[in-house]
Amino acid sequence: MRLQLMRLLPELSQLLRQAAFVLDYLLVVPHDHEPERWTGRRYQPRALAYITGGELIDGHPMLLDREGRACIDLWPLVQAVPPTQGAEPELFLFDGQGPHGALLVAAPSGLKCQDMAAGDWVSTHVVAALKPRPRVRDLFRIAVPRWWNRDQLDALPWRGKLLAVVVVAIVLGGVALARCV
Repeated sequence: MRLQLMRLLPELSQLLRQAAFVLDYLLVVPHDHEPERWTGRRYQPRALAYITGGELIDGHPMLLDREGRACIDLWPLVQAVPPTQGAEPELFLFDGQGPHGALLVAAPSGLKCQDMAAGDWVSTHVVAALKPRPRVRDLFRIAVPRWWNRDQLDALPWRGKLLAVVVVAIVLGGVALARCV
């Protein structure tokens, strides 16, 4: 396992360098119309971010650009929800299809939840968008089975690559949309 991880480190380093622009964005989750920061250390109460523009939606994880403008709503692929009734919200990320909708996983705890809205969103926006693009569809056709098979050692880099492609596509789409508005 260590040898496999050592072989993957250069590729991971390159991927992280290429995705470094993501660090220019601040993750917030508006609560009672106040944008709570969800980056850095977790404080109680959470620190608030300064917003210069854009529409905030309570409970939706959103990215702010360097100027403090809300540029993309990450919901439903990223959700800040309590894992159990009465618990503090955790940040859950889309991790594939579950038996009752999309599977969302919180890191580093590994808590899981399922959400029908996220599953419907993926079907409508991702799967439908891939139909007219055979080359991209073929890449996903190869990567997705490896993603689902969490027992395969070589599935890890594919899951990371696929997630990075989806996240970067969402971020770039949001940035392009924000620049057009």
